[in-house]
Amino acid sequence: MSKNTESNKMTDTHYSSKYHNLIDWAKMALPSEISNIEEVVTTPYSYVLKLSTASECFYLKKTPPRLFIEAETLRILRAQCNVKMIPEIIASDKERNCFLLKSCGDQTLRTLFSKKINTDLTIRAIKRFKQIQKETTDHIETFINIGVPDWRLNKLPILYNEMVNDTKTLEEWGLEENDISRLKQYSVSFEKLCNSLDAYNLPDTLNHSDFHDGNILINNASQEITFIDWGETNIGNPLLQMSSCLYGIKDRYDISLESSTYKELQNHFFDGWNITEQKQIIPLVDTVSPIYFVFTLKELMRLSQDYSPKWGASCKKALLIFIDKVTRI
Repeated sequence: MSKNTESNKMTDTHYSSKYHNLIDWAKMALPSEISNIEEVVTTPYSYVLKLSTASECFYLKKTPPRLFIEAETLRILRAQCNVKMIPEIIASDKERNCFLLKSCGDQTLRTLFSKKINTDLTIRAIKRFKQIQKETTDHIETFINIGVPDWRLNKLPILYNEMVNDTKTLEEWGLEENDISRLKQYSVSFEKLCNSLDAYNLPDTLNHSDFHDGNILINNASQEITFIDWGETNIGNPLLQMSSCLYGIKDRYDISLESSTYKELQNHFFDGWNITEQKQIIPLVDTVSPIYFVFTLKELMRLSQDYSPKWGASCKKALLIFIDKVTRI
């Protein structure tokens, strides 16, 4: 697991009272005595604790009930899809909405990079993740049956119409009346974009709805890469997730669209799917992906019941980008 916040160390006898029940459960599941406890990640809706023993460490993750699907997703990925580049669960408890994971990395790529991206390492991580996507193509119904959202391209126009007709939520996000009207007008255009993208016949895959360099761990010694935080996933076109991630990288590391770094990353983000007309498909994906991004945030808010204004502001920004893109495609 990653250390996204400064760790708050606690001894086994002085940990916060809110953790007592979970740590007592973890003690029963772990093979040896806990010597140290650290708060690693704390959000309004979940947290992660690092539990150290004399010889190794484990991570205890507590989620909201609707995000507990992560435990089953990880099990299916390992057992049925033969994916190893993910955390390994050693115990879980549905009543407590928590699970224990083996340690699987030292730091996130975001921490490692600081403010300067390592292009080669990023490309290596992207190649690894595409391997995971491809391993899931024969297990789509299995994931849907456990509750993973079905965002295949023929479903996206339905979700789009539901969103643009929810005027109250759009106004809460800060969209003006004219923007809302234009989003409604582009309903047919969005459906045509989805149909055009679907015509490339790319396989549907399991996608990580929060895919970024902060959810990619690296082991400093072995250089092995692990992908974490699988509570938010979806079934759909594999390129939409990649485009959304690329957009985030561009912003975080201030990479120009015209730079050789961006073009190199873009090529690697989109290759490997036997696409013969990459120049034609990229504008389609780039136009649809802001809506995909909004869907991921809407789903996060629903699952976590956290309706922070920052999520609404991000949704507004993405929808305005979509409006701009769809008028120029």
